[in-house]
Amino acid sequence: MLQSAPITLYVLQDDVDARGLAGQIADSVGRVSYTDFVRLTVKHAGLLAW
Repeated sequence: MLQSAPITLYVLQDDVDARGLAGQIADSVGRVSYTDFVRLTVKHAGLLAW
């Protein structure tokens, strides 16, 4: 259902690697580093609620 939504999905590459999930994540899901995650957080700061 998420793959058909008009959004971009991201996963932390380190988490994927640590859990051995590389073969279970769709190619359409963006894999990001912690640095990339921070950049996304800053870019979309108004959309986050902690």
